Amino acid sequence: MKIIADSLGLPSNRLFAETQAEHSIENVYYSMRMAHNMGFKRIAVATDPFQACMLEPLMKKYCPGIELVPIVYSKIKHERDQIPPITSIDALVDNFVALKERETRVQRYSGTKGRRVAHEIDTEKSRNLFLEPERRKVYTELDSSTFIFLNQ
Repeated sequence: MKIIADSLGLPSNRLFAETQAEHSIENVYYSMRMAHNMGFKRIAVATDPFQACMLEPLMKKYCPGIELVPIVYSKIKHERDQIPPITSIDALVDNFVALKERETRVQRYSGTKGRRVAHEIDTEKSRNLFLEPERRKVYTELDSSTFIFLNQ
């Protein structure tokens, strides 16, 4: 998504990409942490309606304070057909091994349900790095011209 945004001429100093996640909830969680560390005050996730339904309970549990904005396809102009072509070589990761080849189905399902996020939160709590409820207020104002692209 960031490569497409770059190809559209969006200012690269206003685009950020989270690249650590392997599951959707991890993507939201790591983006939340990244945005917090960069001083963002408000975060929202825009996604398709199916993904929104799947993510909502996990976001409430692991990423409270982040808004969920389901995409309404009927409201989107069909200008997406005018997106400049990109070369997939730009997205190539050296030595990539597919998740299916690294984890069992049970492990992947557990990851989808937030296993790694829960572990990260427990680790942060033990190090006193977890965002306490009063610190979650930092997610109340986001400059609308800044984007963090999730790796989906």
